[in-house]
Amino acid sequence: MRNDFLEPIMTILPPAPEDLLNTIFCNCKSGCGSRCGCRKAGLQCSLTCGQCNGQACLNALRYQSDINEDGTFDPEIMEELETNVVEDDNEDQFEIYQQPEDDDEEEEDD
Repeated sequence: MRNDFLEPIMTILPPAPEDLLNTIFCNCKSGCGSRCGCRKAGLQCSLTCGQCNGQACLNALRYQSDINEDGTFDPEIMEELETNVVEDDNEDQFEIYQQPEDDDEEEEDD
């Protein structure tokens, strides 16, 4: 309580255990609009929903891609990729295969 007002405490925890959230589901026939049971409960549609399976409706989670809206890659993802790449000092030990040039084929075409 601050300044005689109640303030909500923000958390990163889910609103309820995953098992409980999976027991709430809808069976909407079209789009999961304002009459959707999941939406009324304040939840996103999930895999347990009858028609949409939490993927093809208005109340589904947004797909999170690796590319930001401006067309650049997410810096956090790029940083993780860079840390996962192991530099190899033995690159000179590997030979790159190059297909031999066949002079015989050129002579046959003439």
